[in-house]
Formats: sequence, C-alpha cells, structure tokens
Amino acid sequence: MSLSDSSPNYSNDSAESFIGENLSIYQAQWLKNQCGPLGQTRAQILEAILEEWLLGHPHEVWEKLESGEVARRAMNDFILRHHEEFLPVPPSSLPGR
Repeated sequence: MSLSDSSPNYSNDSAESFIGENLSIYQAQWLKNQCGPLGQTRAQILEAILEEWLLGHPHEVWEKLESGEVARRAMNDFILRHHEEFLPVPPSSLPGR
C-alpha cells in the first residue's frame, strides 16, 4: 500500500486524486492544515501515516481491505492518537460552513 513509487509516471496529481476520492472531507482538510507547519505535502503526510498504521497492524487485518478503507482507518487512528500534537480543523474551514 503506497501512494508513491519510484517510477517516473508517479505524480502528485495521482496522490491528490487518491486523497480526494478516498478520505473524508475532514481528513483531507486535516492533512491540508498540517502541510505548512510540517513543510510536507498532503501525500507525504498521508504516506507516513499509512506506514505507521501498516506497521502496527498485522497483514491479516489490512490485506482484505481496499486501499481507501485502509487510508480512512489509518487517518482516523492517527488523528485520535495524536490530536494534541497537530493543528485542529476549525469547523469554519469545512465546506458548507
């Protein structure tokens, strides 16, 4: 499970598409809020979150899930565990608010 690889065909657009298609609005906004302070893209942050989640869960748990479900679960777990260490998502930054 990886958002990137070493192939020259990889682009940030594909990672951004994955984020837009698979994460909740809240999760995508949370990633966006962290970019500036961390000096990383949303894709880089998500990649690190996924690596941490996959290392902490046996292969049998995530091998049966589709990649979007793994990403959503990894984001949920990470935000809950580390909410005090990162910038929150103010309700006014979410669409429709």
